[in-house]
Amino acid sequence: MNRHRRRSSQTCRRSVLIDPFSSHFSPVALLPVYRRQESYRGGYTKPIDGEHAPTQNISRNSAERVRGYGQSCEKRDMIIILMGVSGSGKTAIGTRLAETLGWSFFDADDFHSASNIEKMRRGMPLTEQDRQPWLLTLRERVAQWLDEDLEVVLACSALKASYREQLLVDPSRVRLVYLKGSYALIQKRLIQRPRHFMPEELLASQFDTLEEPHGVFTVDIALRPREIVQRIRKELHV
Repeated sequence: MNRHRRRSSQTCRRSVLIDPFSSHFSPVALLPVYRRQESYRGGYTKPIDGEHAPTQNISRNSAERVRGYGQSCEKRDMIIILMGVSGSGKTAIGTRLAETLGWSFFDADDFHSASNIEKMRRGMPLTEQDRQPWLLTLRERVAQWLDEDLEVVLACSALKASYREQLLVDPSRVRLVYLKGSYALIQKRLIQRPRHFMPEELLASQFDTLEEPHGVFTVDIALRPREIVQRIRKELHV
């Protein structure tokens, strides 16, 4: 009996250190081991139900620490894309949200080519050929931000489903928020923004192009900006 206890104690001291940062590590996989060890003293693990005892023997405290590592090291970096037609408040809400979170803010309009901006100033809608280089640039930027583990709020019209698919580089870390408003409300807002290069005449074409997203968080832009930001943070847990 004494030899058995001594051997069990030695087994505990030789326990393998498990790296919680390893891509192969899963705290859940350790839970069955922990349950089996509760019935035996000294950390000795007995095979049950035809299973083989794992080589990693852990104590109750070790299991708790491992679960803590798994929670604390979960990646929280995220890119939030605020989408909607021009005049829906993407920039105003985006800058406010980013400031509240301490994140970086970018406006997708700033990535348009000079020729695209000039066309929109003249009231000429962009063609698919005009948009493709712009979307490619945005996709590359989103991928870069993810690689650098940056937390970013991006204001982007993303009117079509195909556009959004290009931006969703990693759906688990890139989240869409649809700022939705009526034609009348947005038209009124655009009239009050004479310096913006999107003239009112293009609003109808934007609504014609818009393919409303499904399964994404949608906010009514008739709400106050502070309430919109609060709802976004609550929904995305940020």
